[in-house]
Amino acid sequence: MTGYKPDSLRVLLLDTKRCNPNHYIFLAIQKGLQSLSMVESVTTADYGNAVTRAQAFSCNLFLAFDGESMQRGICRQLSAICGRSVLWVTEDPYEHEINLQNAALFDVVFTNDRTSTAAYGTKGHHLPLAAAPEFHFYDVRNEEEGSFRYDVFFAGTAWPNRVEFLKRLVPKIPGLKLKWALPFNEHLPDPDIGLPKSSILWRTPSSEFCRFANRSRIVLVLHRDFSVSGERTLTPTPGPRLFEGALAGGFQLVDRDTSDCHEFYRPEEELATFSSVDECASKIDYYLSHPDARCQMAKAAQERTQRSHLYYHRLEVMMEKIQHVPGKKSQPVITVPSRSCRPRVLYVTHNTVGVPPFGGVEVYQQSMIKELQKQFEFFVYAPTGAHPLGSQYAIFDEHQRQLEKFSLQDGCTDLKLADSDRERIFSGLLGRYGIQLVHFQHLLYHVPSLPFLCRALGVPTVMTLNDFFVVCRNFNLIGYQGRYCNISELPPETCDVCLQAQCQAAAGSQAKRHTFYRRMLEQLDVALTNTQGIAEIFKKQYPILKEHNRLRVFGLPVAYSQDGDFRVRSHEPLKVAIVGNFTSIKGADLFVRIFDQMREDDVEFHVFGAVDFPFDGILEKLKLPNVILHHSYEVGALAETLKEFSLSLHLSIWPETYCLTLSEAWQAGVVPVVSDLGALGERVEEGSNGFKVPVGEAGSVIALLRDLLANPERIESVRQQLRTDQLVVSVRTHADVLSDIYGQLCERGQTSSAKRNRNEDCEITLSDCGVFLNQDEWSSEQEQPAVTEVVEFKVPKPSAGILAQKVRSHIRRHGLRATGRRMVEEGWHRLGRTLRRERS
Repeated sequence: MTGYKPDSLRVLLLDTKRCNPNHYIFLAIQKGLQSLSMVESVTTADYGNAVTRAQAFSCNLFLAFDGESMQRGICRQLSAICGRSVLWVTEDPYEHEINLQNAALFDVVFTNDRTSTAAYGTKGHHLPLAAAPEFHFYDVRNEEEGSFRYDVFFAGTAWPNRVEFLKRLVPKIPGLKLKWALPFNEHLPDPDIGLPKSSILWRTPSSEFCRFANRSRIVLVLHRDFSVSGERTLTPTPGPRLFEGALAGGFQLVDRDTSDCHEFYRPEEELATFSSVDECASKIDYYLSHPDARCQMAKAAQERTQRSHLYYHRLEVMMEKIQHVPGKKSQPVITVPSRSCRPRVLYVTHNTVGVPPFGGVEVYQQSMIKELQKQFEFFVYAPTGAHPLGSQYAIFDEHQRQLEKFSLQDGCTDLKLADSDRERIFSGLLGRYGIQLVHFQHLLYHVPSLPFLCRALGVPTVMTLNDFFVVCRNFNLIGYQGRYCNISELPPETCDVCLQAQCQAAAGSQAKRHTFYRRMLEQLDVALTNTQGIAEIFKKQYPILKEHNRLRVFGLPVAYSQDGDFRVRSHEPLKVAIVGNFTSIKGADLFVRIFDQMREDDVEFHVFGAVDFPFDGILEKLKLPNVILHHSYEVGALAETLKEFSLSLHLSIWPETYCLTLSEAWQAGVVPVVSDLGALGERVEEGSNGFKVPVGEAGSVIALLRDLLANPERIESVRQQLRTDQLVVSVRTHADVLSDIYGQLCERGQTSSAKRNRNEDCEITLSDCGVFLNQDEWSSEQEQPAVTEVVEFKVPKPSAGILAQKVRSHIRRHGLRATGRRMVEEGWHRLGRTLRRERS
């Protein structure tokens, strides 16, 4: 391999510490790199975006500054992406061991401590720190009245050798204006040098250190001799403040035990030196009385620093050395040994086929795995086990075999935005299994911070918006009044009222949730939705989805295919199908009213799907002669059965995002009757491929059915216009679109799939990505009770969720049988009372 061309460096620069007191050095390195002629570009990043920025800017050199708290998984990938990597560490005794471990990830290591260089072997080089004009330069001061504030200034960590030295020095320099900073930490004894603690226990940043140095007559420089490990106690190479103080125009009196100082400045010409307490006190006395000598020496040191000891000069040395290090071809971002060369796709979902209750999403994801597994190798990550949901997770292969299982102490409620344990589990899986793309099918029982981790690790992401969970915890947008809230047309205060009524959430909770979910959506490469109208709802809530073609719109396929059957059906009786779970949000309240009103009509209602409590008890009590319950059914089993039916009812009270049962009806030649809301109202054209009714209006459905009974030719006219090739998306068509998206993202996210390397260091958290939250949950309960609990007034009908909670509470107190009897007697939403009145 050849070295870099002089003008070909595209540098990815990363500060490896999240909260680095030396970050100003990082900024100085950035400016120094930009001044080098061989550097084409400098891209700075944090852990949250480093991988994607390295790829986007085609970086061919990764330079990591500082190494103590490095996120190894991300740095490993950056080294692979860029092809050449450099680590520049600021060495401390207690950091040396971890620096050695991290050095294995890099081609070249530079350390500011000469004595540490040999430990890094042939890749190790000594490179001291330096100064930066933008932070440290001040004009040298003359001895004028009021020009200096202090006689002697010292700032540095209270290492024991320094404390002992200063304690002995204080009595020898009485009457002087001293400015000393001696901060300490838990590893060091409390400094006692005979001065008030308030005057010495303070810290100062580099820029302020230089101000003090510039306004002090003498700046004292003491070496460090201490280690908690008892090894390598002496660090002879001077730290950055020697160079910073010189550039600030300070006159420096330096401990000669810092033996390397003479390599950077001429003793007694550019700085003064001493070797004992007595000599230090003597030179302080001498130079305080010889201001011209101080000024001349300070100017000489400043000029030397400008010529030789800026970060620009250090980086010139660095670039010269690394040009002799062979470059490497860019490697995959995350890969793993495998007999298969198929790109690896992970489905993150809330449930899997065969684990009740499961429905359209679970069937869809399994059908896509089956259809695309020749091109991609699939894994599924989902909650499993008993309640509380989200306390156990498992990863499965594409044959639904469990590979690993993880247990946590508590469940994962939808209130959680982040959770470090779940984040480490998930990010670790990405590395261990070499996942190259993540497709989020649903975030229920997962924390929404997961896409941030994918972005940080360079794994492309797709999310299907199967419902409105990213908009509201009520994923069907049914508000506390029990109806669709139409939130995209209402002010944010509406959410405050609704969430306060439903779950005692404090005002502003929804705003917190929206803010985080907006940032989450920014991490995605592609978001998928199923109709243009539904896409517009999402875009109104999150304008970010309008940008960069982030939101794609295409319909969902049915799980099986069949030839359309458009023969005329018998209408004696009129057979009507209700397909799907029989729940409140799917219109169960309406269905029961319709059934009871039409018990004498020449119509049969067939319910295919599980009937939720309490509707099972209500239907049993009503003894409806023309309602047949088929209960749960196998996927694909309805294909032939539905061909006997004339109509199907789809009366959801929420804006369904697609509704696969509508596609199933069309595919069987069944004419649908739908609520004019969401994808149902969008996909059905009145009188062309179905009929529409107002949302929640049972009477309109009854009127329509009776009219169709009297005029069955209307049904047949619509049936003859059905074109399944235009109305129903096939599995193959949908899979082809998905395959293109997967292929493009995998190709972009990984430069090569020829060589696969295991990445075991991928366990990261949201905070590792540079995102910090004041609270990990978006909602906090109010301190005082909700207004509906302290003020007596008629509260609007609660939502299905609230009613379900009350029902469960009643069951715990009185038992299932008594609860069912009471629900039948009093009615679900007073239904029983209405029906008794109608029959009387």
